[in-house]
Amino acid sequence: NMRTIIFVILYGKEIKESSTLDSIISCESLVETDSLIIVNNGPFPIQENLDVFDSQCGRVYLDNSSLNIPLSKLYNSLIRNNEGFDRYIIFDDDTCIPPEFFSTLNLDYHSQVDLQLPKVISIDDNVLYYPIVNGNVIDSEDKSLIFSNNDIVYSIGSGLIIYKSCIEKFYSHSYDLFDESFALYGVDMSIFKRIEKLKSVYN
Repeated sequence: NMRTIIFVILYGKEIKESSTLDSIISCESLVETDSLIIVNNGPFPIQENLDVFDSQCGRVYLDNSSLNIPLSKLYNSLIRNNEGFDRYIIFDDDTCIPPEFFSTLNLDYHSQVDLQLPKVISIDDNVLYYPIVNGNVIDSEDKSLIFSNNDIVYSIGSGLIIYKSCIEKFYSHSYDLFDESFALYGVDMSIFKRIEKLKSVYN
């Protein structure tokens, strides 16, 4: 069974106010080997009530340090400090995750997959915005599109599914996944720009 760790980054919200955490409670196929780390990134400490997640994951932890760390540094440190997982998933605090999100991940996975990207649809206008491939938003009914090394791909951080194999490729070339010269805007794109640099090594 693939061990999955989920990071949810809260900012200015209590646990009960996060649509991400609310939807995780309703998700299928989270198991005992999975872990959920809720990071309160500020600006104030929040109330700790993790009881609602007891049946969802094997380990649920709240980092209530509320330090307002730049997202690039936060993402990198979370990945580095939580070794031993096969799959790492990052969410912001206001994502609505479909109930079948976790149960379908394995259907689209095979040993050559380093990264999976969900379709990102805005709640405000119900329009699909990501992923963007070769400059175009991919609006396809095919739920398991596979992109080639020649494709230039961008998406946002929330919902990004990163596999251990991807992390190892970055680390073997002394790269963190996210560029820490970006604090907030551009953080999401920085991992894809670094992937473009690494492609020349692996092509």
